[in-house]
Amino acid sequence: MVKKKPVAKLKEYAQRNGIVLEYEVVSKGPERVVMKAVIDGQGFPTGVGRNENEAKQNAAKSALSSLNDKENLRPVAKNMSKNPAAPLHQRNIATKLECEKACVGKMTEVSDKLCRLQITTDLCDAESEIMVSTVNTSNHPIVQDIPEETNPGNGPSEMMSTHSEKFSTKSKFIWKDRLGRGGFGRVFRVKHELVNQFFAVKIVPYNEKALREAKAISDLNHPHIVRCFSVWEEDSGYQWDSTDDSSSSSQSTIDLSGKCLFIQMELCDHKTLREWIDDMNERRSQRDSTRRKESLTIVLQIFSAVEYIHCKKLIHRDLKPSNIMFGLDGKKVKIGDFGLVTDDSGELMKRTPNKGTPNYMAPEQKANKPYDRKVDIFPLGLIYFELLWKISTYHERDGIWKHVREGKVPQEFAHRFTEEHLIIMKLLSVEPQDRPEASKVKTDLEEFSHKLILQKTEQRKNKTA
Repeated sequence: MVKKKPVAKLKEYAQRNGIVLEYEVVSKGPERVVMKAVIDGQGFPTGVGRNENEAKQNAAKSALSSLNDKENLRPVAKNMSKNPAAPLHQRNIATKLECEKACVGKMTEVSDKLCRLQITTDLCDAESEIMVSTVNTSNHPIVQDIPEETNPGNGPSEMMSTHSEKFSTKSKFIWKDRLGRGGFGRVFRVKHELVNQFFAVKIVPYNEKALREAKAISDLNHPHIVRCFSVWEEDSGYQWDSTDDSSSSSQSTIDLSGKCLFIQMELCDHKTLREWIDDMNERRSQRDSTRRKESLTIVLQIFSAVEYIHCKKLIHRDLKPSNIMFGLDGKKVKIGDFGLVTDDSGELMKRTPNKGTPNYMAPEQKANKPYDRKVDIFPLGLIYFELLWKISTYHERDGIWKHVREGKVPQEFAHRFTEEHLIIMKLLSVEPQDRPEASKVKTDLEEFSHKLILQKTEQRKNKTA
């Protein structure tokens, strides 16, 4: 039996799922071609070859490898239902109620499938829509009070003990514990009873900013971006005291007593990239090769996600280590917190000032000048430097950070990390037009990774010779 080539396999996959498959040439030279597969507008990892045919086969192979990833197994499944769920951003309150009414009769069938199959985007969206879009009606068949044992101690219990009926009318969620809190709202770890899986639910005041974030992330499906499964609104009837959420001594509150936005998201590990960097810096001794290898793996995943974000005509505007999480496996990084996301028109635009984190803002963003997606590239240069370079104290960081932002890294860094230094300097270019696109950086990093593998293989050969 003749073994199918990657291009044939991917074509078969696309036809089976009724999706659009295209191939895009990323770069082309005399002896080197870089291509990538694009499935329904979603770009996949690139493939490199000596000619277009070889590059296309390798691009298909990369896409198939990504599709085998559990989080990207079925990017689109149009043929799963005669009436597939519409994208979240196209739904409105009226259609939510209509959808719920039509689907309640099929709840047993859907939940049975969810118990037996891995959750796919369409199924999860459909199920979540049924579970969470109900208007406050205490006699609704899916209403179930939250068991008292889920409300011990402080934190979310305060909210749930008083208002459990408010939340239980919306879903089959069991509210477990609070994951985070701050000026934005609250994030809880929850368990969905029907599918027996854990999720994170973010609760924020309902406003234009929150709605913009929800619409943006609902359309994103990438293995290195925190996945959004469902969004709904309701009156929480509660007001949190956030005195201990702020470093200031003055009392402040987040008014969540009115209409709030609830965002059901993928549950990530509690550790962020900020903590990963801090842990690395606290180690007494560490080989450059170890940190270099792990940092390269991390930054490749980040650029893959940013490339995807930019392909979706969006700008994140707040990329920093604390907004980059790890998956539950503790290895795969995922970009989160799209609270400042905005559209990318493809042109330099004057935008709302003071959006972002000053330490990581690009110069043009900090100076309130017109900017485009290149503002996301500058902070990635800073992050890559942090991933590699050990900074032992905050005092040392204060002394070095200003210079790094100006493209002046320690001389020893340039000597020890020659290849990375060249890449980082391009990312930290003062002029936006001098910074490379995320896709170009990802390609460069892939080549660098391949080079390191070859060097390691050669070293092993020399040792055994």
